[in-house]
This record gives sequence, C-alpha cells and structure tokens, in this order.
Amino acid sequence: MSTHDRGSGGAASVVARPILVHVLLPVLGVGVGLLVRWAAAWVASLPFAPFQGVFELLEALPEPGSTIAAGAVGGVGGLILAFLDHHYTLGLAVSADRAVLRRTGTTEEVDRSEVHGVFLEPKAKDGGFLDEGRLVLLGPRTEELVRVPCDLNSGEVRRAFTDHGWPWLESDPHRGDFKRWVNGLPELSAKANALLKARAEALEADGEEDAEELRRELLSVGVVVRDEKKRQYWRPIPDAGGEG
Repeated sequence: MSTHDRGSGGAASVVARPILVHVLLPVLGVGVGLLVRWAAAWVASLPFAPFQGVFELLEALPEPGSTIAAGAVGGVGGLILAFLDHHYTLGLAVSADRAVLRRTGTTEEVDRSEVHGVFLEPKAKDGGFLDEGRLVLLGPRTEELVRVPCDLNSGEVRRAFTDHGWPWLESDPHRGDFKRWVNGLPELSAKANALLKARAEALEADGEEDAEELRRELLSVGVVVRDEKKRQYWRPIPDAGGEG
C-alpha cells in the first residue's frame, strides 16, 4: 500500500504492507481451523499420521463446541501472524528532506543531505548473494547508513524516493568490492576482526539486534559488512580514516 504526493514540496510518500493483509490473516486462520476440524475424523482413522493424538482429541469433543474451538484457535493463530508481520515488516515514509523507517518497534530517521544513493537489493534466488531483499541508503563515503530487510513492493519504494528527488540507483555500485571474511584477515585491524568475529557469533545465535549494532560499529572503523546466509562479506570504506 502506498500514498504519494508528487513534488519536493508535497507530503511524504508512505509505503507499507496493505491493511487488507492483516485483516485477511485472521480470516484465513479461522478457515484453516475449520478445515482441520472437518479433517479430524479422517486423520484420526488413519493407521499413522503426525499429531494423530491431537486429531483424535478434536474428533472426540462434542459439537458445536469442537467446531467453535477449532475456528477460534485458527483465528488467534492468524492474529498472531498478523501482529508478527506488522512488527517485522518495514514501514517507510519519504519526503524531500528525510526518510523515516519503522520496523520491529523502532523508528529511524535519515536526513536527505546525508544520503548519496538509494537502492534495493532483491531477495536472493538459489545460490544468490543475499538471503532476503534489503533497502540500502549510502552515505557520502560509500558507507551504508541504512541496511534493512524490505519486502515492500519495489516499484512503490522506488517511486517514494524518486518522487522526492532522492538519488536512486538501480543496483549496488560497490557490489564487486565485497570479499568473504575469515577470522584474522591481515587487511583488517584487530578491532575490525574482533567486531566481525562477535558479529559472526551473533548471526549464529540469530541475534538480529546485536548483529545490527555491530554492523554500525564496523562503520566507525571503516568497514561495510553484509551477509549471505550466516557468512559475512566486507569491503573497506574509501578514505574512512578508521581502523579498518
């Protein structure tokens, strides 16, 4: 879902997941719950099936209580999915002077004057470089000011920035500069290697917040980092003057 007001003096262009998605998920959940209830007798009669005891219990419950319960459980499951989708999906508002990004309960604002390029990296295909699509905002020294997961409509995201005069790039101009990180690389300082090692441990533990915090710390020592699955790739920031 998006709303746009063209021109640098207009209101912000907002791109977000359509509200209809969050309405449909609980409805679909109710439908799945009812489908499970109607299939319970058949599954319970099979010689073997996963979670067969659950289906046998569901089949043994009196009507109409079992049907109501199945629909209610499915609806609650749909509500939980809708909440998680809203929590983790990027919300974006772009105007002539700033971009506001909301995700996982946090809000980040970036001034237009700080950004020298914006691009979307698509979700990786089999064997691709990335695990999921990312929105990236580059700073004046090619540092990645923002790198966030983005499953929003790519055309709407592009228009949100271009309608307000932001420098849109069709792809990452520095993609070819990334190299695989292994511990103890001589090209990197001891501090950069230590931060990358700590970040590798955070990635293994699925610590998204820690990994993002360490990504920002690496910028201060002149290193840009990104991931393929749980492998890290890095490139130096030209003339960063840091310790990388």
